[in-house]
Parts: sequence; structure tokens; C-alpha cells
Amino acid sequence: EEDDDDDDGDAYDDGPGDDPWLLPVTYEATLGGHERTVSTLDLDHTGSRLLTGGLDYKVRIFDFNGMKADMRSFRELEPQEGHPVVAVSWSPTGDQFIAITGSPKPKIYDRDGHTKGEFIRGDMYIRDMKNTKGHVAGCTGGQWHPLDRFTALTSSDDGTVRVWDTANIMQKTVIKPTLQRPVRTPVTAVRYSGDGRLIAAGLSDGSIQLWSVTGKFGASAAVAQVAPPTPQMIERQGWTYVSRPTQVARNAHAPGEEVTSLAFTRDSVQLLSRGMDGTMKLWDVRKLATPLRAWDDLPTSHANTMAIFSPDEQLVLTGAARGPATDESGALLVFEKSGGQLVRALGVPGSVTGIAWHHRLNQIFVGGGTRKGGAVRALYDTGLSERGVMGAVTRKLRSANPWDFQPPQLVKEYEPNLR
Repeated sequence: EEDDDDDDGDAYDDGPGDDPWLLPVTYEATLGGHERTVSTLDLDHTGSRLLTGGLDYKVRIFDFNGMKADMRSFRELEPQEGHPVVAVSWSPTGDQFIAITGSPKPKIYDRDGHTKGEFIRGDMYIRDMKNTKGHVAGCTGGQWHPLDRFTALTSSDDGTVRVWDTANIMQKTVIKPTLQRPVRTPVTAVRYSGDGRLIAAGLSDGSIQLWSVTGKFGASAAVAQVAPPTPQMIERQGWTYVSRPTQVARNAHAPGEEVTSLAFTRDSVQLLSRGMDGTMKLWDVRKLATPLRAWDDLPTSHANTMAIFSPDEQLVLTGAARGPATDESGALLVFEKSGGQLVRALGVPGSVTGIAWHHRLNQIFVGGGTRKGGAVRALYDTGLSERGVMGAVTRKLRSANPWDFQPPQLVKEYEPNLR
């Protein structure tokens, strides 16, 4: 009996020596504070500060350099009262961040959480969305430009993607995706490529559309406007307008199912998409007709479920959930990008939504939770990771979870006479 117990314990003791992928998942630290599910998270480029946003309407800022063993955030914000946080994103310099909620008015904060500005809301009575100064319906996602500290991107239920001048807090470009039917279709996910030259958007009809931002991007939105009578004073529309995409995948995901996440490789050649239809797909942006690879049977109940690449882009990660919404359990799933095999499944109490793997820290941050509370779990290994949560946490092994799984490793024996 004692031998059997030892064998069961070894099944969950996955140190770096047992893992050919060297995943930093030996230890786990919990960053709490949210009262509901953590829907999004982002790390600055230095890996010293972590942003988390939740369905409890709060944004929390964690500073690893000054954080104590209680793992508490040093600041808590509520960007828009009564609106869940759907996306947070640091600027490329890390001196500011954008907080995007279910409100039409995203906010910009400095590094310490002080408000720098708020985007304007558009006129909801104007039918043509290209003529409004801002979003007229709740936002669904967004990102700061990966290279330009004065540009950010947002998407909304009003069916548009908007590019913003973050220095002057004003709109620069309105992007209206092309639709098969003349109905307003929400844009549910949006992403810049690594070099900022491509914009990808996922729609609630299951389609993915791409625009090239190189060269002259868009035409003036003031063209073809009817001039007002002389006594009237109106503000000139100084922004541009774009509609026709460079590439379109109409049935990228099941019709009527939202695209929850998009991610580019560093060379901007491949695109990873995640959908509410329980699938994740890898695309070549030069030919969006068919996916390079597809993974299915990945159920999720959250419209913010992320899918990302590992720092070396050999693996892809996403979250899956199962069970009723009141007592949800899920897992962080790690797949090999080239072969598509499941490399590791790490069980997490509650659902898995936000995911980040920082290339400098070599630590994986997993946001999720239930209706009763949310948390971020930082996974690390003392021999493979550095800085981050390791400076504030005492060593604590991950506890076993029924979702945990690692396929057996096939070891080929050396045969000197075999050629």
C-alpha cells in the first residue's frame, strides 16, 4: 500500500527533469483581491508590474518589486462604475496603460493608476458609425500599439474598431468590417501584430478580418458629407475611415459564436484564434481560406477566454472550463504548435480566462475564478524562472488537481547496430 501511495504522489511531482518542454509550473503563488472572475491581465515589458481586471468592475496593479508575502496589489481602481473590465494593456514604454470596460469610454492611466484621460462617447443617434467621435455601445476589447506609445486600439458592440491618439485623447481612424448582412455585428476581439502593421478583428458572426496599416491607412471620414447651413457650427471630422479588409475568413468559427481572443506570432505570419464554439485555430495570415491547425473540444463560458503563444512560440496555451456556472472547474491547456498534441493540462479551481507568459520572468500567470471570487495564479520554477513573484512568495508546491494530465514520454533506446 505504501508503494502505491508513493507512485500516486510521483504522478503529480513534475519537476523540470521530467518535462522535456521545461514548463515553469512546479510552484504556484496566488494573487487574490478580486471578488469575481479575473477576466483579463497584462504584464509590462520589464515584468515588474501586473495589471488585472475582473468582472467585479475593478482593476488592480501589482508591483513585484515592492510586494510583500501577502501578495496584495498596491492600487485598486474602478474605471467605470457598474461595468466589468474586458481588457487592460500597457503602453510599450510601460509608463501608461489603458483600461477597457463594458462602457463605451475607455480610460488611460499613468503607471501608478492616476487618471490621464477618458475617450469620448459617440452620438448614439447617428446611424453611420464612421461619423461618430467614439464608440456608442459597450467596448469588448482593445490593446495599446506594440511600438507606438501614442496609439491604442479598441473594439465595441457597435460593430467598429477604432484607433486612438492617446496623447490628445481623440479618435484617429474608424474601421468598419465588411458584413454579409446589413445588420450591426459586434466586434468581440481585436489585436495588433507584433510590428503593428496588421490589425485583426474577430466578430460575433464567427469571422476574422485583417487590415494592413502600412502606407496611407484610410480615407477622410469628412468626404461626401452634406455641408451644414452657414449659421451652424460643427466640428470638422478629422479622422479617417476604413472598411475593406485585406484578408477575410468568413467561417473562421461557428456562425453566431463569438471570437474571444486573437494572438500573432512575432513575425506576424501566423494568427491564433479562440472561439466560444469550443475551438482554437492557427492561421497563416497570407492565406486565411483554411486554418493550419484546429483544436476542438475546448469548452468555455467566458467571452474573454484568451489563447497565447509561449515565448519561443513552440507551444500554444488556452483555458477550458467545465461544470455548471455555479461550481465551475477548468484547466490551463498547453499544446504543441507544430504537432497539435496536448503537452500538459493544469487544473485550476474555477474557469481560466486571462493568460500571460512573460519572456523575461519565465512565469505563467493564469487569471480566472468563479462567481464567489477571482484570483491570478502565478506558476513558476525556482530553477527556470527569475524575479517576478519569486521575490515575495515562500515556496509552495502546486496541489494536485483532477484535471492534471501529462502524456507519457516515449524514450527511444540507443541501438548501435541499427542504421
